[in-house]
Amino acid sequence: AIGIAEGEIPGTIKVFPNPASKEVFIQTELQSEALTGIITDMQGRTVREITIRQNGTHIVSVEDLTAAGYQLTLSGSDKPFRK
Repeated sequence: AIGIAEGEIPGTIKVFPNPASKEVFIQTELQSEALTGIITDMQGRTVREITIRQNGTHIVSVEDLTAAGYQLTLSGSDKPFRK
């Protein structure tokens, strides 16, 4: 997957590993409010929603998802950041 920055989230966000089979780590150093995350499949269907409320490393289990490409969209205020 390729990251496409559509807006600026104040702070640093890293998502790894890519590809992932069991877990995805979302590492954040935010300078603002909480983030909402939505994982969608390649047809645009939402398969998981998450909320990140603080700085640190957050673990999202993906082992129950079928092996395929997915997109993570994180949004803080009004601008999403896709990875």
